[in-house]
Amino acid sequence: MREHIEAAMKGQAGADTSTASLATDFALIRDENKALGEERDRLKKAVQRSSGAQLDQVGTQGADRPDRRAAGGRGTAHPGARRDTRRAR
Repeated sequence: MREHIEAAMKGQAGADTSTASLATDFALIRDENKALGEERDRLKKAVQRSSGAQLDQVGTQGADRPDRRAAGGRGTAHPGARRDTRRAR
């Protein structure tokens, strides 16, 4: 597409731009924008699938670890929680 636009621009150099020529340029630009949008959507879906697969792997790996809350031990709260309560006093 870009080659067509550049060729059209070179052909118009020094000449008066006609309405038909501008309409052709706009049509080419619309087509290129549509193709770029479709490519963007395709790539976005691929990234989402890849991210989802990575999250699934992390979730599966995390399932093998014991839950600290289930063990009944200390340290189940967020590390900054104690610090925040001291500040509130």
